[in-house]
Amino acid sequence: MMIGETLKQHASLQGEKAAIRFKDVEITYEQFYHHIQRWKTKLHTILKVDRPKRVALYLHNEPLFLELFYAIISLGWTVVPLDYKWTTKEREHALSISNPNLVICHLKDIDRCQESAVTLTVLTVEELIQSKEVEKLSIQIDEEQPFYLGFTSGSNGRPKGFLRSHASWLESFKSCEDAFSYTKDDTIYAPGSYVHSLSLFAAIHALHIGSTLWVTDLFCANEAAELIQTGKINVMYVVPTMLEAIRRALPAYSKAKVNMILSSGAKLTEESIRELRDYFPTTKFYEFYGASELSYVSFIDYQQHSNKIGSVGKAFPGVEIVIKGLNGEKIQSNEVGEVYVKSKQVFSQYVDDEQKTKNVIQGDEATVSDIGYLDQDDFLYLIGRKGNLIITGGLNVFPEEIEQIVKQFPEIEEAALLGKNDNYWGEKLVLFVKWKGSQNLYNVIEACREYLSAYKCPKEVIELEVFPYTTSGKVNRERLQELLEEIHE
Repeated sequence: MMIGETLKQHASLQGEKAAIRFKDVEITYEQFYHHIQRWKTKLHTILKVDRPKRVALYLHNEPLFLELFYAIISLGWTVVPLDYKWTTKEREHALSISNPNLVICHLKDIDRCQESAVTLTVLTVEELIQSKEVEKLSIQIDEEQPFYLGFTSGSNGRPKGFLRSHASWLESFKSCEDAFSYTKDDTIYAPGSYVHSLSLFAAIHALHIGSTLWVTDLFCANEAAELIQTGKINVMYVVPTMLEAIRRALPAYSKAKVNMILSSGAKLTEESIRELRDYFPTTKFYEFYGASELSYVSFIDYQQHSNKIGSVGKAFPGVEIVIKGLNGEKIQSNEVGEVYVKSKQVFSQYVDDEQKTKNVIQGDEATVSDIGYLDQDDFLYLIGRKGNLIITGGLNVFPEEIEQIVKQFPEIEEAALLGKNDNYWGEKLVLFVKWKGSQNLYNVIEACREYLSAYKCPKEVIELEVFPYTTSGKVNRERLQELLEEIHE
């Protein structure tokens, strides 16, 4: 089976059912499938199928994005979503990595696409509508071939290209269905940009199983809050920053009417979880851990495992988690090491970077260099990422561990720990913070000493009014490092 094959069945068996709701527009499965076939033949006429192609989409979240996505992959080609939020430099880098045969955009965005230093063939949606189409196509596709070229920025803001196969996502679909058990009778809402794997996966999986997908072009906390109060959606995929924005947009004492929330991208704090329970008392609430390269790794149901709030849960169905020591040996429960997974869901490769691919895929296991441990019940706890490790006074500090504790303090909204070169410490711990109020005299360093060993406590605190984030919503550590250098020039 290939991704997209179930749409023909849905068009036949539930053709009148809403596949997509977008603003005031409803598109049925019959209409959706018909639109895909039309775009498919037009694209075939333009590019032909003499070899696999890469087609980039410079579009917001909209039904057209999804129709073109399916049309492209049904031709055996690869989709390359491009992010509206990227700077010119980031977009140039992504285009140089992906080297698409064609970029599709709306006419209003053509100048932005054509200004690239990379030689591109740009086709506007308006031109595509006017293009010719052929009657019928018959194309054979191998499930192991790539269908999606995505970008993961991590926390340094620089896009890194990766490829996923049909087979890997189909395995992820099965794992998701076994873990969360939502069905075609649900309405799925994933308000994040489809340039990011989380929201794109949620959207494509919803259509794969025959659910109704609620589409919004841009994330708006007020709109999301209104939707979940009316009961128009049943299942919501979000990252923690979105969830917090939605919670703040909800009226006081309101109770949201959503059956399931799936959160990923960063760990929720204990305080956030407690506050969310007040607004979502009957909602089944899951947090899951994964990566663009690994797909699903672990998940936790907080209603069932309230004593494991610090954990990112147990392995997804079909996934095995292994913790390894410095010499690559498997280590025991409650011992900290590098997190590896055995899974059929892993990515194919990074684009044009064989060595980095080998660093991730090691035989039948894969790792993105996260550090953590499994407890005696096989619940996974993450400590940090090996690449973020700070060595201060000869001792190892993972910034994520300190950040999680600091963000528990009620006075602090955001925090990030970095290392600064220092003659005495080797690397001095510097903490960036954003207060919840406009002014605060709270002594963060003193508070840290109550919860952390002395060597883990920051030696300097820098206050920010605005934190830099990547387009995927993660703290941009590269930009913070630049700020740190500017401050200490």
